[in-house]
Amino acid sequence: MKNFKLIMKSLVNNDACIEGGRTKKWYFALIFVVLALILAVLPITVSTIKTNGSDFTNLTYLYNYDNAIVAFSDHLYENELHMVVQGEAKEKYLEVDQDVWNALHPQQKYIHRNLEDEIDFEVYYSSKVGDEFNEFYLNVSKYANPYEPSEDSPRYASYLLFGKEMFAGQLFKPSEENAISGIAGDYKTLEVGFDFSDVAKITIDGVIYETSQDEKFINNPLHLNSYRSSILSSWNRIYDNLYYNSKLRAIRDSTLIMLGVDILLVFFMGLMVFILTRGKNNPFRIYTFWETQKIAYWAALAPGLLAMILGFILPQYAVMIFVMLVGIRIMWMSMKSLKPAQ
Repeated sequence: MKNFKLIMKSLVNNDACIEGGRTKKWYFALIFVVLALILAVLPITVSTIKTNGSDFTNLTYLYNYDNAIVAFSDHLYENELHMVVQGEAKEKYLEVDQDVWNALHPQQKYIHRNLEDEIDFEVYYSSKVGDEFNEFYLNVSKYANPYEPSEDSPRYASYLLFGKEMFAGQLFKPSEENAISGIAGDYKTLEVGFDFSDVAKITIDGVIYETSQDEKFINNPLHLNSYRSSILSSWNRIYDNLYYNSKLRAIRDSTLIMLGVDILLVFFMGLMVFILTRGKNNPFRIYTFWETQKIAYWAALAPGLLAMILGFILPQYAVMIFVMLVGIRIMWMSMKSLKPAQ
């Protein structure tokens, strides 16, 4: 019970942190700092977990992407242009007949034009892999013609890029060079045999529609909007699958990076306590380096708890909240509880 009271008191009282760090078993400090670190990174991890590939098109305005992706789905089906996932396990890849693709697309890309006859959406396929694909992707994302890159012709049109192993895409607002959303991923979570040309086939109320121009819409005109919505939903599910492995890497990387930063921060704060108590006439110079580290570990628990709460309320600031709160706590401690009496 005495330990519990001290723990509760340490959340708001610096003297309790000092007492706990100096007099209690080392594992109390270790438990508190581990708990503080977990709480601090939790909002960041949860925020990353909640991201999906379909966020790529989760925008207020899509700038004609919705019409373009329906038209591209029609194009694949009508021309029997098969884009099929092959391979097994972690070695899946996209198989496309390059000759057929080039024959259908003299400019080596699918082009969609808006009502003003302006290009607003393009689709590329490249059999390149590794660094060659990355270089091509960079050119596609920056230039209107990635095959002949020119700074005088920046990209304004949205695009999808299908590579043999990787996939990428960006949406653009017309006449602006900066993308408003993007996605990158791979085919590893798609089923072997999945064919992108099959996306156009949608069943509504028992009726199979093969494209948005299907003659069966004449008898069921109300189904056309449902068909278009289904196409968009199908592509969003595909984006979720394409992005899945990138999402796992993002969760891992963001969590480990923030854990590393926060661990160094707490260690540094313990070091600051040690340095601030080294004065020749400072009565607290009896504190050892390990004791000052344990004091910092005890002091980190309250900032960790607050960082979790505030991080969920203000996720855009989650990265900085723990850093600021720990800094404030140690400064407060150094001015109030570790300041020699005058």
